[in-house]
Amino acid sequence: VPLQNTLYANTDTYVMDLSNNHLVYSTEQGWVGKEVFIYHRQDANQPFSLRQHFNSSDFDDDIVHSSALDEDILVIGGHNGTHVFSEHNGVFEKSLSLNQRFESVQISARSL
Repeated sequence: VPLQNTLYANTDTYVMDLSNNHLVYSTEQGWVGKEVFIYHRQDANQPFSLRQHFNSSDFDDDIVHSSALDEDILVIGGHNGTHVFSEHNGVFEKSLSLNQRFESVQISARSL
């Protein structure tokens, strides 16, 4: 997968998802994910470039356990809950937070 920008990581990559023209990954500090990076490309022949960056504090959580990506929906499973983001005009915005923690999240046919 060609990248226009460097993959930023303070330590190791914790979780990673690829859907259509988006690449999402979380970095690990200690044993927990703390940052989420979203890369985008215009089409399969173009390199990915950094589009957006979250710290876990940006979505009111301190740990990223898992993530799932399906076209324009991103779900992040955190220590304090599960957070759903929708893409609007090229930016993922938090749409919903569930007060339930899941160790693993998946999206299929727009269902969590």
